Amino acid sequence: MRLAIGIVLLVAAAAAVAMAGAFGVLAALPLGLVAGFCLYPYVAGPVSGAIEGMVLPGHCGDLPEQFTRAKSLIAQHRYEEAASELEAMVSAKPELAAGWHLLAEIYCDHFAQPGRALELALKGLAAAQWQAEHEPLTLLAVDLHLERGERDAAVKLLEAQLRRATGTTSLNERLTHLRSAQE
Repeated sequence: MRLAIGIVLLVAAAAAVAMAGAFGVLAALPLGLVAGFCLYPYVAGPVSGAIEGMVLPGHCGDLPEQFTRAKSLIAQHRYEEAASELEAMVSAKPELAAGWHLLAEIYCDHFAQPGRALELALKGLAAAQWQAEHEPLTLLAVDLHLERGERDAAVKLLEAQLRRATGTTSLNERLTHLRSAQE
């Protein structure tokens, strides 16, 4: 019903402009606004979904409900439950780099287990195909290597990920910075 009303009002607004010229614009404006409100859900959802898919490939909308639930649990400071949600998620879908990243952050920041966090980050980076979400996961793993005093391992990781990735300027910048700090 809402769709039909929106289309009728849109046609009426166009007819008002066509018949009355400049004065028709005054009549068409409220008709067009009401039509816009009626048609908004039918236009905005598909258009924004298409744009998100073009601009943000592999964005968070592609993540399972467990990821959202884990984020909510983290906000409530229920880290053990969030970690178990994320572990279940990444065991079912190991290609989800965002899940590995969040799980590694929990282990590093809230469980004070940087060694385990590094293991998780490296496990998440073992996916067969490079994804945009691997970039922050790589930077986290590099930071964890550096905290442990493993500069050479951090450089090797960056070099390996740069061979897999394309267009990752932050990884290039980080590698350049690490190499210049060694000299």
